[in-house]
Amino acid sequence: MVAQESPAPPPRFQYDPLPGPSHIRLLEKLDAEGDDGTLRFSLSPYDLSSADHQRKAYHCLSYTWGNPFAHGGPFREHFAAVDAQYSPANRVLVLINEQPVLIQKNLHDALSTVTPERSYVDYVNNPPGDATGGQTYLHIAAGRGRAANVETWLRQGADIDRVDDHGHNAMHFAAGNGKAECVRVLLRHGCRTDIRDANGQTPLDLARSAGHQEVVALLEEDEEEEDDDEGEEASPSSRTQDPSPTSDRPRTFIWADAICINQNDTEEKSTQVTMMDRIYSAATYVVAWLGPVDKYTDTGIQTLKTLRTNLDQFKESQIQPFSGLDKSKYADARIPYISPDEWTALASIHQRQWFRRAWIVQEAILPSSLLMYIGTTTVTWYHLGHVSDAIQHQEAKLGTTSSTGFTPATDVAVPVVLNMALISEWRQLKSSMDKSGESKNTDPSVPRTCTQSPFERRHLVDEFWTFLASDPRDKIFATYGLLNLSSPERRQADYGLPVEAVYTMAARELIASENNLRTLSRCVAPLQRRSGLPSWVPDFSLQGTNSISSNFSADKGLEYNPPRSVADPACPILGVRGALIGKISQVGGRPGTGVWEKLRFDPTWLSMLLSLRGQGGYGENPSLSSILWTTLCMNLSSGSMFNPKLYGDTAPDIHGFGFKYFFLLMLLAAGDSKIRERLGLEASTTEPDLVFSHQLDYDPMVAGGDMEPVLADLDALHEHDGDQCWLPSRQEVLRFWNNYTYSLIRNTPVDEDGGPSDFYLPEGVTQDNSRPVGNGFANMHSRIGIKCLPFITAYSAVYGGRQLVTVNDMYLGMAPLTARSGDEVWVLPGSNAPAVLRPTQAGGLDEERDTPGGGDGKRYQLVGSCYISGMMHGEITDFVKARLENIELV
Repeated sequence: MVAQESPAPPPRFQYDPLPGPSHIRLLEKLDAEGDDGTLRFSLSPYDLSSADHQRKAYHCLSYTWGNPFAHGGPFREHFAAVDAQYSPANRVLVLINEQPVLIQKNLHDALSTVTPERSYVDYVNNPPGDATGGQTYLHIAAGRGRAANVETWLRQGADIDRVDDHGHNAMHFAAGNGKAECVRVLLRHGCRTDIRDANGQTPLDLARSAGHQEVVALLEEDEEEEDDDEGEEASPSSRTQDPSPTSDRPRTFIWADAICINQNDTEEKSTQVTMMDRIYSAATYVVAWLGPVDKYTDTGIQTLKTLRTNLDQFKESQIQPFSGLDKSKYADARIPYISPDEWTALASIHQRQWFRRAWIVQEAILPSSLLMYIGTTTVTWYHLGHVSDAIQHQEAKLGTTSSTGFTPATDVAVPVVLNMALISEWRQLKSSMDKSGESKNTDPSVPRTCTQSPFERRHLVDEFWTFLASDPRDKIFATYGLLNLSSPERRQADYGLPVEAVYTMAARELIASENNLRTLSRCVAPLQRRSGLPSWVPDFSLQGTNSISSNFSADKGLEYNPPRSVADPACPILGVRGALIGKISQVGGRPGTGVWEKLRFDPTWLSMLLSLRGQGGYGENPSLSSILWTTLCMNLSSGSMFNPKLYGDTAPDIHGFGFKYFFLLMLLAAGDSKIRERLGLEASTTEPDLVFSHQLDYDPMVAGGDMEPVLADLDALHEHDGDQCWLPSRQEVLRFWNNYTYSLIRNTPVDEDGGPSDFYLPEGVTQDNSRPVGNGFANMHSRIGIKCLPFITAYSAVYGGRQLVTVNDMYLGMAPLTARSGDEVWVLPGSNAPAVLRPTQAGGLDEERDTPGGGDGKRYQLVGSCYISGMMHGEITDFVKARLENIELV
């Protein structure tokens, strides 16, 4: 038997060159599909600068090229199970201009599920924006007396009896505003007149109260006719409504980047990407395809509805988002209870891959109308955005981070609602710009003028850093559409440039636009940095930066001079001024760099802290424990990362109390780890893993035990700090360690009523001969852990990618994980945080780069910015002013 060979892939689709620089290509779905259901399209050029009478109605398709489903946490198994279906090897065949073309499965799903006919009707019935209060185009036309437009919208599929957020249908708007001709049109098409709004008013009630007598007469006459019709069995209604009013619907075209751009033509791709703001702004609407439905979809949408309809009560409540473990607080807020499973279903919507795409920064913000679909189900973007924003505020207020729990352990712990909240906020900013008359031009032949715009490089970089792109250059290029809205010179995407050049030029633009060196603070997470980047250039491809807060001003009082100019913006050398503060004397390291490793005890915290005794860095009698806890959270409040003006920017004393119990939990968990070692169990799991050690003649907390050095350090710190000590004492540690009930509580998560989950003792285990032993990590979901959450939130945010260090054996700080003993700490005017620099070879800048420097600048690699307790608000300005010198970062 001869093995059957797989069919050869079709030849590459042959694109005709675009006629001009303002042209794009548009798809039109053809009615007749192939015998096997193959989708058929025509592809033709279209000039974006066409005259009004030649303009085509088209919509853009926004989607992810690969697997669209939620990933991480409870979703990872399904994501992995379907992943192969979305691989490039499983592309789907369609016909374009009768040529066979293979496209991604997710794009095929979108084209076959959300047809142009369906999406256009949804567009007609979709509120055009957040500020309309749910009013559709039909409502607006009826309220403004535009009878011809009312006729057009009805023939294009408008739902004649759809109501807005206040219960008004189109008849309410026409009658209440006295638009008699619109009332006649609506009556002729069968619009209901008996619908009552939120105040119980019918359209006739509104017309009477406003004194619109002509409208009152029309509606009263209509009521009389209806009464007469009810008395005649077979009398047809005097009003008729076309069940499928589509006669006026325009031909609908589609723009989808994977097909409409020749992806193999670098020059064309660069030109088309540069035009993205025009493509999306000129579209009638945009379809955001989030992927097919899954088992979470219905519950997730229902949970969204529950929150949306109770949003004010939710924001005033003490309910912890994505928890479901505080049932009584729902009753207090008079909100239907949302279970953990329902919160998970809501997270499944936010965690879909579409929300991670860098390109949605412009695809979702630029268009005036955005339609979101999961399968054939529509999700209103501003409902999702409002709920996302409310959840963010709620977590900032309560100091919780449950929304990060759905993030895969290998990813940056980004709140699951963050990206949607940003999209919603920036869509509203774009809408405000349009209303003020700015940046509406989509004609490439008309030059733009520079106007004040919120779309600046620094805003886009910082706020949208959590978005990802398969081509790392797109993290920069994807922002061009918004930047070009108000730029006097259009930025040009150039896929012929290497990533390093694109990122270096973007970093220089950031430094110039901000007129400071705070860009250097964005150079963190060095363990994952891509190779080849200059050390002072941020790796924009990373999902997060964890930069030093802008609240700090270590350079306060120092004059900033912009970096020395260069002829080549891609030059890898940055000439700056700075002053040496000192050197790193000790580095603490970390037990591990994973997300959960932050919850493992680190004994170096105490030993490094004790090394500062008597050194004079903080005066004669400082509270060392206070220096420790404020350094570990950079003296920031849990809400300051979200909104420092609203939630304060300085850590309150309550964080210090939270630190004490957090430290206690970690120390006791370290004792658990020692017992697990004796039992032959690993302490690597992050799931609750409560075991009972009985008849084990070992206690790490007794004199001579493994934890005795830690207890001795606590003794020394209590002796030093006295009443000002923020650490637990030896006696407190032992009291909690030897308390059987407390050991159960600290290792057991709370249930939905806020108490410990039920547990059952294994056979043979009693309180007298056993000890409950946790998994070696501090359990933040226990009753004690929950009380520590505000401190933990701040600590977890700033501790990522960093370690404790000492400087000159006198000061405590936090520096990047790659910092090592002997690295130098500098203050650079223009940088709000001290910089850790590592000397390289001496010498000036390369002559072939045509960059100044005179050959006398010392060269350094930037290891990263750091936090040094006691140096973050200009305390050392006078000391360094006379010591400033030219240096070069490479």
